[in-house]
Amino acid sequence: MIKAEISGSLEGFAVRLAHKAAAIASARIASRQLARRDDPRRWRRPGLLWPLFAKG
Repeated sequence: MIKAEISGSLEGFAVRLAHKAAAIASARIASRQLARRDDPRRWRRPGLLWPLFAKG
């Protein structure tokens, strides 16, 4: 059986989750703007392809 425990507070979890959601939403907005202009750079920007893993 796998045992899992939550470390830290639930408030911290909620804050981290909100930051991740904001990063995904921001990348989605930027990607859609580039798609409207048919700009191929949207496929070359790591922050748009993998917003949770890209730095900056």
